[in-house]
Amino acid sequence: MSFRKEARSEVRSHRAKCRTPELAAVKMGDPQREHLRPVLPKAAARLLFPLLALVLAGCWLFEDSSPPVCQMLQPTDSSLVSGIVLVRAEATDTSGVSEVEFFVDGSRIGTDATRPYEVEWDTRNLENQSWHQLFCRAEDFSGNKGYSDTVNVQVSVGSEQDIFHGRFSLQSGYYWPVQFSAELGDTVAGEFRLSGPGVLSRFIWLDAGNYREFQAGRSYSAILEEVNRAEFTVRAGVTKSDSFYLVFLNTSGSQITCWVRFSLEQRQ
Repeated sequence: MSFRKEARSEVRSHRAKCRTPELAAVKMGDPQREHLRPVLPKAAARLLFPLLALVLAGCWLFEDSSPPVCQMLQPTDSSLVSGIVLVRAEATDTSGVSEVEFFVDGSRIGTDATRPYEVEWDTRNLENQSWHQLFCRAEDFSGNKGYSDTVNVQVSVGSEQDIFHGRFSLQSGYYWPVQFSAELGDTVAGEFRLSGPGVLSRFIWLDAGNYREFQAGRSYSAILEEVNRAEFTVRAGVTKSDSFYLVFLNTSGSQITCWVRFSLEQRQ
């Protein structure tokens, strides 16, 4: 009997020692368990709130509220225009320019999103001697808008005919000839500009005989010649009645894109 009692007592003692401990909540302020309290969230909050405040303040302080700066380049104020007119503008902004809009008499005539900023304005159906107001509006990528000054121009319709007006691409090693006929006393007026980087290697105004010499690779005598130009204007009188050629030559080593407008003002 005594042996069994001792055995049961020993078993009960062993079970008590091996009993699975219960999970208990940590009481705040318990000196034995205070070190088990999680401290990371509170410490992170102390760092997060000031940092968040700085970020929000920075977003407010550095918000782009400055409008782009833009100006009309062509046509100039008080100038005479006719036919198809190239309207050009320049626009700058610290965050970049998303687009430039062009207006004539308050109505939008076109939009350009890449430099050079330009559109064409058709004046052929407008009343002769009528005045018109042009301006442009540039917008940046933050939605800010800037306005140019207003340019006043007058439509002047005379005895004028187009020689060539438009754009063309010219590979290196090629030339582009434009033929026209003119009489003594007429005036050739024109402008040339590259739509992009580079230069036009050579512009040559030739009469019919010298154009044939040019084609044959022989020496020629030019009426007018421009070398390595990105843009230029021409206004010169015709000294004899003949067939003429405007030659645009590219030997730069890379393709170029040209914008050209030449017209013939006929003698009255």
